[in-house]
Amino acid sequence: MYSTSGCFAANVHLGLLKLVRGFMDLYAGQSIEALIALGASGDVFDSVDLIRQGIGHKVIRERRRPTLAEALLDAIPEFEGNVKNGGFAQALVNASSRYADVIVPALEVIGCSGKARVTAGALAAVPDWKERTFEELDVRLGSFDQDYFRLDSDEDTVDAVFRFVVGHQSELQLP
Repeated sequence: MYSTSGCFAANVHLGLLKLVRGFMDLYAGQSIEALIALGASGDVFDSVDLIRQGIGHKVIRERRRPTLAEALLDAIPEFEGNVKNGGFAQALVNASSRYADVIVPALEVIGCSGKARVTAGALAAVPDWKERTFEELDVRLGSFDQDYFRLDSDEDTVDAVFRFVVGHQSELQLP
């Protein structure tokens, strides 16, 4: 699986924190190696979320725009979270709509070509989505929601983002 060498102490520390708190929910200065080890141990969602938080802290502290790799870590979980919570309509009326222009290529970069294709179709179906209400979008995009959800078993976005992190960790250094 993924190499965890050099991360034993950090991983034990994370494991103790997880045991004491019940779950990890806040980035607390862990290294990217320790968070990858957390993901490799089976806690992929927590690992990706904590890395995302750490990158966000770093970008804000350094007062700069995120790199392409850093932006991908924010765009995909936020946009997909909204799609899963209320469909494409919700993703396009909420703050995640700021990722509408980059979500398709971001999904392609992480290997979720089916979800990229469905998302591209949804966006093409309502090119004027910024002028539409949630209700109008919901009616027009409902079939795309179902197509997207059907792909969940074949294209697990969280796992794909985690694989991206492992492959690009030199570009994703944490504070």
